[in-house]
Amino acid sequence: MQWATQANEAYRTLKSPLKRAAYLCERAGVAIDAESNTTMPAEFLTQQLQWREALDEAREDRDGASLQALEIETAAQRDRLLGEIGRALDIDSDPARAASLVRQLMFIEKFGTEIASAVEVLRASRASA
Repeated sequence: MQWATQANEAYRTLKSPLKRAAYLCERAGVAIDAESNTTMPAEFLTQQLQWREALDEAREDRDGASLQALEIETAAQRDRLLGEIGRALDIDSDPARAASLVRQLMFIEKFGTEIASAVEVLRASRASA
């Protein structure tokens, strides 16, 4: 039973680009420490604020097109970060930089879940109307 549990956890880690990147950073000796290390580049923090404001506005206005645009923009940022993480780990051998990028990716993943939730709420309200 213990082997099956470990195999399932390994599968989940490998399946998720975020978990896989975090694992590779930790394996290279750099902990992600997302709870205690919240340092982010200023431009990323500014982007976070803009995305938050756009999400709040889209929710308030019940604007599906704005939510979709936000989904597309954050997905593009996610893909860009995944590429940078891969470069930092595989080409530059810079797990510290990769860990910093993983922390940014964690925010984007969480934010993407919030966008998806807002889309679902909007769909449900339109279906019941």
